[in-house]
Amino acid sequence: MRYHAPDMIMATQDQQDCCGEGANMDEQKLTFTLERETKNTIRYQEDASGKPPAIGTIYVQKWLLGDAPPKNLTVTISDSQAV
Repeated sequence: MRYHAPDMIMATQDQQDCCGEGANMDEQKLTFTLERETKNTIRYQEDASGKPPAIGTIYVQKWLLGDAPPKNLTVTISDSQAV
């Protein structure tokens, strides 16, 4: 059974006003540092800089990164409908 968190969470009115239809989120750039390799993936940890991490840990398939995976990654998060 798979847990779907959005089905279980109700947004407050402030959250709906902030992020509801018509509202665009600001683009966010998150940086990650290589933490370790697993059998088929490279594990990266978010550089949160004193605030709670937005994502935390990500796993990237080795085949995507090639033989020399980068020590740091940048992930950009934006509203795809705002583009």
